[in-house]
Amino acid sequence: MVPIADATEQFLGFLSIISGEGAILWDALEDRPVGNTAELLRKGSLNPDARIPLPAFEQLVGQQATVESGIIAYNAQLMLQSMGLGGWLYGGIDANALLGAHQNQGVSGMGFRFKQVPHSPLANPVGLDGYFETLSPPYCSGAEEIVARFIERKFGSGGAYNTSTGTYRHAGAVHSQIQRYDEATIRYFVSVVERLLETYNRVPGTLPTVHTSVYLQAQHVDIDYYEQFHDQNALLDTHREHMSIWHAEAP
Repeated sequence: MVPIADATEQFLGFLSIISGEGAILWDALEDRPVGNTAELLRKGSLNPDARIPLPAFEQLVGQQATVESGIIAYNAQLMLQSMGLGGWLYGGIDANALLGAHQNQGVSGMGFRFKQVPHSPLANPVGLDGYFETLSPPYCSGAEEIVARFIERKFGSGGAYNTSTGTYRHAGAVHSQIQRYDEATIRYFVSVVERLLETYNRVPGTLPTVHTSVYLQAQHVDIDYYEQFHDQNALLDTHREHMSIWHAEAP
């Protein structure tokens, strides 16, 4: 199992959080905001004294993508335990090689598309055509489409905050109270994405577009090994009963 995150979507999700709190994404090297903040400053939506440096912000994006991937893998590992399977949670793999950065050298990996970006010796993974297409060129035409599709993923058909779906008894009433982005905020998001695309040719600017770091491998447990070298608490009953329950018809 290879949990994979769209870092562009993660970036926009966190941008919406910090801007909702009034913080400005700041380019410390050029001592100016990332994107056009003038309209939101006039409205009082942003605080000119609340500045988050771009590198620190993108570090947070990468950390959260790693944490969420780890939670996915850990939850799957717990599921394997309940099924009576072993689950090995690990890292340490060259993510670019795994995704397919060295296809022209015979290491096919998972076949992801890569693009060369400025200021980096490493190509950037942007997606797997037809299967995992990120909010990034070439799957989006530019900043406006990136932001529009991000909003669609949240509030559109099938989105987590769509008023016609959800687990609440009255999901429509609950989800309708969730604040939507006004046009000024959307224009600000677009300006941030435009700036990063112009500067780094990707969003986030300093992180791979496709993020992966934690992996899970499932396998049958060698019961005889554990009975010989470990005490009885090393295995669950689900492990001992797995073959009889799940493979009763196997020869």
